[in-house]
Amino acid sequence: MNKVEYLLYAYKKEIYLDNIWYLEMFSIHTENKEYKYIVIKDNIKYLKVDEHLLETTTLNDKPILNITDTIKLKKFDIPCLKEDVYTSIGIFIANILIVAYPFNNKVDYINNIFTPKVLESKIPNLLKNGIITVEEKDKFVNAVSFSLNFNKLFSYSFTKVSATPAPGMGKYKKELKAKYDKEFGKDWIEDEIKALQFVNELKAYDNKYINKDPSYGKILSGKIVNNSRPRMYMSFGVESGFDATGKDSTFVIESLSEGYPKDKRKLRAIMNSARKGSYDRGAETQQGGSLVKEMQRASNTLVIKDGDCETKEGLPIYVTEKNLKVYKNVYVIEKGVSFFKEDLKEYIGSTVKIRSTQYCKYVDSFCTICGGKDLEEYKNGISLLIIASGGVVLNISMSKLHKAAKQLVNFDITKYIR
Repeated sequence: MNKVEYLLYAYKKEIYLDNIWYLEMFSIHTENKEYKYIVIKDNIKYLKVDEHLLETTTLNDKPILNITDTIKLKKFDIPCLKEDVYTSIGIFIANILIVAYPFNNKVDYINNIFTPKVLESKIPNLLKNGIITVEEKDKFVNAVSFSLNFNKLFSYSFTKVSATPAPGMGKYKKELKAKYDKEFGKDWIEDEIKALQFVNELKAYDNKYINKDPSYGKILSGKIVNNSRPRMYMSFGVESGFDATGKDSTFVIESLSEGYPKDKRKLRAIMNSARKGSYDRGAETQQGGSLVKEMQRASNTLVIKDGDCETKEGLPIYVTEKNLKVYKNVYVIEKGVSFFKEDLKEYIGSTVKIRSTQYCKYVDSFCTICGGKDLEEYKNGISLLIIASGGVVLNISMSKLHKAAKQLVNFDITKYIR
């Protein structure tokens, strides 16, 4: 019995639903004794398969299975697999647990690294169209909850690379500063744009060090890579503190690993950065709650009414990967004709006009086309959407706690000219 045959055996016998199976397959056991699914005798590891013991070639200091190992699966080895594929053991485990287990063959095998969010975005439409049942949705939720047990087995929470600066960072930073001094003059340090370019070059140097580490894309991702590591090992960055205008910024070229700067202006910028994030989290949470109450009172009498107001006006949206999930089940306007779209994937990188309540011709209400497919089925649900606006304000204020430093972004104005 090879690895693929054993994995399929584990799937058919549903032993993959036992947390102990994962502990014994993917962690290192060295003690000569009988476990639930394996036996170690004379330092040789055996798999328990029904009433038999199958000898493995696994070394005593290695796990029996490794999530990065590549395997070949044949069409219908599991119900959701519609073609032969090369995949990894980790991706196979993810699919049998949160695709095949809850949905059987109703959702296709996902042959790449994915998160439950990929399926969460599809579930409402699958439920609405009768493709899956509420019971199957509940099985999915339970499977995702069960998968949280894997964190200790598969997540890289700490590596040497994640906890250390890139080798030679100090020398590179010194040489880069000398280059900027020569090219722009020593006053470049007071120029926000050049300061942010300087920090970006340090980040690029650091990225070459961390992008091959197992923790990259996991613990080394998001605010850790964009904010925490730069502050710790490169430069604290350009800080505005409590200045609402954005004009009074201070570039703290020193990193925290170099110690607090003696310059009082820089020290004040560091302290105000931390205080500003905490303050915004509290003050703007209050603002979000107040905004929701005001908007709910203003929208209490608004409803969706059957019919089409037949407006030719719509809301122009430039579609990107980031905002794609916001615009689902909407009506698109092309050449004066409105038609339904589940999503706007085909419009990524371009501007499309969609029907919006902002342009609805109905008085004291909105038509089902301007309201969109989701509101069409819940005509009194406008006030529920209003609640989401408070969540947006809350998320923005919470993100400030971690992203107080300014960052440089590329903005192509031609994409937004209509």
